[in-house]
Amino acid sequence: MVYIFYTWNTKPFTQEKGDKYLSEIPALFREKILKLVRWEDRQNSLTGKLLLQYGLNYLYNHPTKKIESVQLSPFGKPFIPNSVGFNISHSEHCSICAFNLPENNINKSSDIGVDIERIKPIEFIDFFNLFTRAEQEIITTSVSPLHSFYDIWTRKESVLKAQGSGLTNHLNKFCVSKNSTVLDGNTWHTYPIKISHNYISHIAVKEIYPEIYIKYIPL
Repeated sequence: MVYIFYTWNTKPFTQEKGDKYLSEIPALFREKILKLVRWEDRQNSLTGKLLLQYGLNYLYNHPTKKIESVQLSPFGKPFIPNSVGFNISHSEHCSICAFNLPENNINKSSDIGVDIERIKPIEFIDFFNLFTRAEQEIITTSVSPLHSFYDIWTRKESVLKAQGSGLTNHLNKFCVSKNSTVLDGNTWHTYPIKISHNYISHIAVKEIYPEIYIKYIPL
């Protein structure tokens, strides 16, 4: 089952609230967050970690399933050993954290990737070298090219994040014109996550038609 937790960052936290939330996450994360210049970036990064901790508390009531257990793979993908798969994304004023806990988790992959993007004007033609010809055709022939661009972009990003192999220059090496794609021998299925009509988001998992639970978390 896939669990989606999200929140909005439409205005800065008060100093008191920001300090309180920062004190609730490990020092390593705090240091990285405080280096960010824009308040939006700091708060998105902070709330992403808070959603991660919330999700771990929601799914597990065990001290080893905490944000302090997060490690990084050789390619920089965060993970928690022997635990649920998770991934974080944010854009503009929204932070989202996705968890994958397959039913009967024996021999089933919990890998997951999530990407969210706010829909805003962009010269998407500048990004066409990152798409396959089939994807380019979908965008250019769409009644809403901008929407189609973000739809495909978030699918591709979610797959790369699920794969977790650091292949950021391989966007044009796989096609997401359908709901399933293959990357380096792994089959990924992408599914839309409905958060807001101003945002487009997708997850990528190996499971076919997982049950998806979405919850807004006020912070």
